[in-house]
Amino acid sequence: MSAHENPFGKRTVLLGIAASLIAAILFFVLSSYAPNVAGNIGVTATPASNSAVGYSGFVRLLEEAGPKTETLSRTDELGRKGLLIVFVDATDQPDKLDQIVEARPDEPTLFVLPKWAAVPIGLSSDKVQASETYPVEGLDTLLEAIAPGELQETDGGGRASIAGVPVRLPEKLHVAVGDPYMLDGYPEGLLIEAEDRPHWVLTDPDFMNNGGIDDLVNARAMFAMIDDLRYTGDSVMIATPRLADAGGRNLGKLLFDPPFLPLTIILLFAGLLALLHGFARFGPVTRRARVFAFGKGALVETTADLLRRAGKISGLGPRYAETMRRRAGERWGAPPSLGGERLSEWLDHRGGAGSEPEPFTSRAAAVERASGEEQLHGSARALAQWIEGKR
Repeated sequence: MSAHENPFGKRTVLLGIAASLIAAILFFVLSSYAPNVAGNIGVTATPASNSAVGYSGFVRLLEEAGPKTETLSRTDELGRKGLLIVFVDATDQPDKLDQIVEARPDEPTLFVLPKWAAVPIGLSSDKVQASETYPVEGLDTLLEAIAPGELQETDGGGRASIAGVPVRLPEKLHVAVGDPYMLDGYPEGLLIEAEDRPHWVLTDPDFMNNGGIDDLVNARAMFAMIDDLRYTGDSVMIATPRLADAGGRNLGKLLFDPPFLPLTIILLFAGLLALLHGFARFGPVTRRARVFAFGKGALVETTADLLRRAGKISGLGPRYAETMRRRAGERWGAPPSLGGERLSEWLDHRGGAGSEPEPFTSRAAAVERASGEEQLHGSARALAQWIEGKR
């Protein structure tokens, strides 16, 4: 490379600028949606996770075959009526659960506690393997924020009934002990209730997560439990403590969510065109028009615009008809003494050889009766064409 050769070519600079702009846009989008995207990570027990410990299968089943189901994303939606199902993950904080409990003092709410500690298989976030169950001591802080009692891991494997549906218990079962408020029709300690609020806790999620909902019996049991907990006709809402707190509005979501998404795309496209225009001119050069146009056509257009703005167009009909009557008389050689209706009768007699008995009078009357600009234009054109054709 010579000493005078520029190491940064034009193409290299353009590619660097393009890469920087794309990186900036992606960073802005990810920083806006990062709290919600965190809930989709495969190894978390969230309603969007497709892993064995997630609940996407149960949520999809509710949406397609159950009652009206919707997913909440903002804290101001927590007070809505209906049964709210909150999927709790081991990484959630108890104060987030307190926030949901306080926001729904009289509305039915079901909290589903986590159970399995899972790790991803390889680089995939949707394929996981359960390493072990969470220590119940670490989950007690989550339970204390909702209802009294302590969690205990017991041996399962037997058969039981959930809301009247016979099911097989998992080999390891998480239940609540310590004199909690239990519901009839459920295995002891599996579904407990808060002291003074319609809030329940499902201590073992293996009947509802993707690993358990694959069994048709478990799906029937969970649907029966949902019908047992919700009021007749109420909808079902889905949420997580993380999403309920991090789903507030911000500028990034406002720009990239409907109804402002098309406007954002248009502005980005306009900015791209402006950037391209700064490097190379494209399209023909537009010459500036004169402030005052010259010629007869411009004079006619200006006069018509003035009449239109003054509201005088509708009153031109009778004058135009009289002007065309005199013009037709001059062209056809009418006697100079004729005028008005007598001249119209003379023109009808000269041009009435066709099927129309009074061709000029009818057309002139249509011009005089015209009330709008379009009607006046059409009638005047028909009169002028008839005169020119009979010349």
